[in-house]
Amino acid sequence: MTTLEMGAVTPPARGGEATEREAWFLNCAEGAGRVSRADKARVFAIARGEAVEAVAAVEIAAHAGDTTNEAAERCVVIGNRVVALLTGFIR
Repeated sequence: MTTLEMGAVTPPARGGEATEREAWFLNCAEGAGRVSRADKARVFAIARGEAVEAVAAVEIAAHAGDTTNEAAERCVVIGNRVVALLTGFIR
């Protein structure tokens, strides 16, 4: 899965605050750069939480009518794959 497929095509906002979508990408990159197993697990756990938040945001948007149910369903499928991947990195 590429960052383009996940929709992350812009860097964090100028003030340094990342959206949930961007934050999980950044945490994955940080985790990959960590050396100790415990430190990697901690950062990947944070990334997993950010990924879940991003999926929840899309689901909320669908309920509010700001996006389609189909988009939300696709996001849930991708989100489940991301969470499974990150869970494997945490163990």
